[in-house]
Amino acid sequence: MPAPALDGIGHVTYKCVMPRSALAALAKHTASGASVHSVSSRVKLLPGTPRQPPGGPGDPRNARLVTDSTRPVRVLIVDDDPAVAAVLEDMVVEAGGESLGIITSALAAIGAAAVIAPDVVLMDVRLPGAMDGIEAAGIIRARRSAALVVVTGAAADPDIRSRLKTLEGIEIVFKPVLENELCAAILRAHAGR
Repeated sequence: MPAPALDGIGHVTYKCVMPRSALAALAKHTASGASVHSVSSRVKLLPGTPRQPPGGPGDPRNARLVTDSTRPVRVLIVDDDPAVAAVLEDMVVEAGGESLGIITSALAAIGAAAVIAPDVVLMDVRLPGAMDGIEAAGIIRARRSAALVVVTGAAADPDIRSRLKTLEGIEIVFKPVLENELCAAILRAHAGR
């Protein structure tokens, strides 16, 4: 996902990482031997925005998903959208974490969290089946199977927001997800476990 780099006059250049599934789909639609390049203009920082040099403390490339013993944080991803799940997995791996796989339903997530014992579960809210991600997160939290980060695009849904407020001690990240926000939420969840 976006990894900003500052130049000398306050412009930010973003590097975008495409998920493997998107690259595979793109390869199917491009002619043999063709390469795809995307160039977009630089973004000017708003006045008053603090300038941080590349590699500084606010640089998302510094977010490392490792424990105190330098072991990678083990993350289980629960999302029924393959493109979103692939992007989340890429973010976790590129930040030094270990992906334990992708689960697509709430019930399977509860079982996998108990058996695999991940450090953190990234849980989508809207999942197919009889149970959604909020209910599954509550069960996983009650069983102390793993720390939780709920990832949702339902920020405008008042019912979802009120149900999310009942999940005390669980990190919540709203889509679109930035790598530094996701990594920070994973590290906070892991530290609070």
